[in-house]
Amino acid sequence: MWRLVYRIYHRLRWLPAQLQAIWNNQPTVEIRNELGRFTALPLTNTIRETDPTHNIKLHPWITEAPPGIFMDVGAGSGLFTRLAVTEGAITKAYAFEGNPAVYSLLLKNIADNNLDAEGFNIAISREAGSMNLAPHSVNTGHTSSCSGKSGVNVAARPLDDFVSVRQVNPSDISLIRIESDGYELSALGGMQHTIKNMRPGSRLMVRLWNGKQASDMTFSFIKWSGFREIDHQGEYYLFEKTIEPEKDLLE
Repeated sequence: MWRLVYRIYHRLRWLPAQLQAIWNNQPTVEIRNELGRFTALPLTNTIRETDPTHNIKLHPWITEAPPGIFMDVGAGSGLFTRLAVTEGAITKAYAFEGNPAVYSLLLKNIADNNLDAEGFNIAISREAGSMNLAPHSVNTGHTSSCSGKSGVNVAARPLDDFVSVRQVNPSDISLIRIESDGYELSALGGMQHTIKNMRPGSRLMVRLWNGKQASDMTFSFIKWSGFREIDHQGEYYLFEKTIEPEKDLLE
């Protein structure tokens, strides 16, 4: 009950600042609280991401992750990146966000909070190329693919390619978080080598979308990759690496 009350308080507390920003034709609003200093888009869900109680049950999944590197796939404006770097044992974070408008917030929030993290305007996918994304006008963290000239064209890249080019040792990665709005299996298909070579005890945090069939396929892939489920909260699932898989699954 107290969380609901706090969420209402948080939204009402920052409503005047959001309305003032809109009135003054300012594209963003700045919010400061115990989480840090954040820039958000007025009257969108980026305001919710600055709420200290937002997804609070998931916070220990981040802050109690083993020491190592954090890969934040679908980072939004950077809440989980901040938690990982400032309150956990994470030594370095790489944050990926496809929506250009939200990506600009991610970069500013990384800089304003002096995070040891890097942000990239990339959609993580199975194959390199590009994707047309249609961001939701209010739920700016949620995007869907679209065809033709509509939407925003963004670069798409397998995480395996990124890890190879940046010379990141997969065994140094302790946590990968994936929130890719229904494209979890595509994202996982582009990180086969990476998750195959993560060390036992490392973790995979995934938000599952797109119904039971897609979720079952994603579950199967994750488990065949050497992970077991250790916790879940609603649509969010936490897996731990236990074994080394014998082959790539999507060859």
